[in-house]
Amino acid sequence: MPELWPGWTVEFWQDDWRRHLRASVLFRPAPFEAGECPRAAVLVRAGERRDARVRHRTLVARLGTVQDRSRAGEP
Repeated sequence: MPELWPGWTVEFWQDDWRRHLRASVLFRPAPFEAGECPRAAVLVRAGERRDARVRHRTLVARLGTVQDRSRAGEP
C-alpha cells in the first residue's frame, strides 16, 4: 500500500461488522421517499440512474471523438 498511497495505512477489520457499519455511514446514498409502492419507486430510481449513465457514456464518446479529431488536425 505505501507505494500506491504514500502516508496511508491499511487496517483489516475482518468480521468486526459493527465497525464496518459505523464506517459505511460515510458512503450511504441519500435516502428517498418510496411512498406507498416501494418497488415502483425503486424501479423509477433505477431507470433514472440508467438514463443518466447512458447520457454520460454518450458524452464521453463525443468528447473522445472531439479529442481524436483535434489530434488529427481536423476542426
